[in-house]
Amino acid sequence: MEHIGLNKITNFNELNVLVIDDNILVHDLIKHTFYDMGIVNVRCAENAFYGLRLCTEMQFHIVICAFNVKSDKDGFHILEEMKFKGFVTKQTVLIFLSSETDETLVNSIAELQPDDFWVKPLNAKNVMTRLSYILDVKRKLFNVFECIDNGDFSKAIYYAERHIKNPELKKYHMNLRRLKGECLLSLMEFVDAEEYYRELRQKYKMSWVYLGFVNALLKQNKIDEIDQLLDSMTHRVDTRFATYDLLAQYYVDNEDYVKAYDEIKKRLS
Repeated sequence: MEHIGLNKITNFNELNVLVIDDNILVHDLIKHTFYDMGIVNVRCAENAFYGLRLCTEMQFHIVICAFNVKSDKDGFHILEEMKFKGFVTKQTVLIFLSSETDETLVNSIAELQPDDFWVKPLNAKNVMTRLSYILDVKRKLFNVFECIDNGDFSKAIYYAERHIKNPELKKYHMNLRRLKGECLLSLMEFVDAEEYYRELRQKYKMSWVYLGFVNALLKQNKIDEIDQLLDSMTHRVDTRFATYDLLAQYYVDNEDYVKAYDEIKKRLS
C-alpha cells in the first residue's frame, strides 16, 4: 500500500475516510460533520464485506468501524483482516464505534489499540473535537509511526526517545512509551524489554505495562517467575483476554498445543 504521508494528514481535503456501520444515520452524521471540517472524501459501507472491498479500490487514511457489524464480521475480525492485508497501519487513524459500554466490551476494544472509541449515539461537536486531537497525535508522532510501518523499529525508538525528552510533547509521552516497548518486543530484545517494562511498573499501573512485561518474560521462558502475576492478570477485566492470548502463544511457541488450546478456550468462555 502507498504510504499515507504527512501532507495527507495535514490537508483535510486529501484525507480518505471509510465508515463501516449498519446504521445509515451514523453515516449521515459523520459525513456532514466531516464535510464541515473540510474532509470531503467519505465512503460508507453497511457491512464488512463491502467495506473490505472498498479498501481494495483505494487507500483510506481514517477507518471508522462499528465494533459489532451484525451483518457479517464483528470489529475484531474486520481489523485482523485489514491489518493482514495492509489496509490499516500505524499511520492509519482507526476508530471503533459501539452503542454498548459494558466493561468487558470496552476492554476488548482497548486491547485492539484503536486511536479512539466513540459511543453511539454520536454528537457532532464531540466528533470534531476528538478527531482533531487524534489527527494532531498522528502529525506530531508521524516519524515514529512511519518507522514502525517500515519495520525500522530501532529508528522508531530513537525518535520516540527524542520526543519523550521534548516537554512540548508531554501529553504524548505515554503514547511514546508504549510504542517504544512495542518496538523492543518487535526487535526481539526481550532482556531490554523486560528491564524497560520493569522500570515502567514502578511508576505506571496501566494494563499495557503489565502485558508488555509479561510478554517479555514469556519470550524468555520465564513463566515460572510470574505465576502470581499471571493469576492476578487473568482475574482483571482489563488484562484477562490479552493474558490468555499471550499464554496461548507461549504454549504454541513451545509446541504444547494442548495447553495452548486450554488458554484459547478460557479466552472464549
